[in-house]
Amino acid sequence: MKKNNYKIILTTSGIDYFGNGNSIDEALAEIGLTWDKIKAKGVVKVTYNGKTIEKLYGLIPLRRIFANKIVRFQQAKFLGIYFLETAETMNAAN
Repeated sequence: MKKNNYKIILTTSGIDYFGNGNSIDEALAEIGLTWDKIKAKGVVKVTYNGKTIEKLYGLIPLRRIFANKIVRFQQAKFLGIYFLETAETMNAAN
């Protein structure tokens, strides 16, 4: 059995929601929010192998992530690309 590699923390309206999964999409799905419970913009923190990135989402894009599985998968893919680019930039700077 694989352990959960990705950890996601969504902070919106002062409340933290947590998700773990073998992929970013699984971790987002584990949060279990519905679009109508999101009332404000939020920050998504992705942690993988000790490295963390943060991305700010406005209200409408954040609601779309939790309203539609296809959009959630697409945003998970974009977060993964952003994570890799940021990790490479951090490694190059060191």
